[in-house]
This record gives sequence, C-alpha cells and structure tokens, in this order.
Amino acid sequence: MSEKPESYYLKFRLGEQIILVSLDFVFLILPIAQLQHIPQQHSALAGILNYHGQAVPVYHLYELLEASKVAYDLDTPIILCSLSSQCVGLFVSEVMEVCDINEQLIQQPPKTWSYVKGIIKDETSSAWILDLEQLLHWPQSCLERAHE
Repeated sequence: MSEKPESYYLKFRLGEQIILVSLDFVFLILPIAQLQHIPQQHSALAGILNYHGQAVPVYHLYELLEASKVAYDLDTPIILCSLSSQCVGLFVSEVMEVCDINEQLIQQPPKTWSYVKGIIKDETSSAWILDLEQLLHWPQSCLERAHE
C-alpha cells in the first residue's frame, strides 16, 4: 500500500480556531497595512490594499466564516493569496507555522461546510482546511453585482 504524499499548509489562528490553507495559494504575509475603504460594500470587505500598484481586496476572514468578531492590533497579519481569478488578502489573528500533513490524515468535513476541504484532528485540537476558491466565491459575486 503506497502512502499519499504530504502537502504543505500555512497554519494560522482566527480567534481560537486553527485554520490551514494550502501553500499553493499563499504568496506573502504582510503586517497590518492601511487600506482604502470602499463605501457601500459587504461588511466582509475590509478595504483595498495597494500592493505594488495592484488593487487587492482584503477581507475580514471572521466575517466570511460568520465567526465571532476578532480584534485587530498592530501585529495583525494579512495573508495574500493568489486564486484563479485574482489576488486577495485575509486578516487573521496570528500566523503560526508552515506544516506538512499526510493527506491520509485529512477527514471529510460535513457536507454543509462547502468552504472547508477537510478537517485535521488530534487528541487536543482540530483544524479546518479552507477551500479559498469556494469561500471567496460569494463575496466576489456580491462585489461584482454592486458595480453593475
């Protein structure tokens, strides 16, 4: 029996929840930055970051996940992710580490969690593996409708 290869993930915290995102999507972690506020947008959109002349939407991840509000401070990181359609930023509480995970340890999430690819559990904790494309599909469609 051959083992499935390991995949690399960025492990971070959002409030008390541990979350993983495939390193295939992550290209940079920035310290908190000044954002341009966009009026009359969905509350999940924190604002627009000017990253080397490119307008990058930055989202409150807790809003996208409908989680409890998370307080930000001067150490709050923004994770920049490259998706198939665009670059986006996500506010998170703390970046913890890059970890490698054996694919066989990933459990299937409940079917109602369309934005979660899998769950990793051990004796003391659990973590979600986010499907960023799925998670960011709805706010992007909201933004597009707002500009029509």
